[in-house]
Amino acid sequence: MLTNADYSFLKRNEREFKMSRSEVIDVFAAAETERTVSFVDFQLKFGGYRSDPGLTLGLFYAWE
Repeated sequence: MLTNADYSFLKRNEREFKMSRSEVIDVFAAAETERTVSFVDFQLKFGGYRSDPGLTLGLFYAWE
């Protein structure tokens, strides 16, 4: 569980990408990965945040 300070830190950083719930579910399905509510929610909340040049948060990295 993250603290309010953790959430504030993430909000100050930009996201490289943001996905809709249906996009996250589609990517998990294509990867034949579990689509639990917890995994989907984690990706929606944190996926794409870049906390430093070498680290992008998320369960998977979105690319085009």
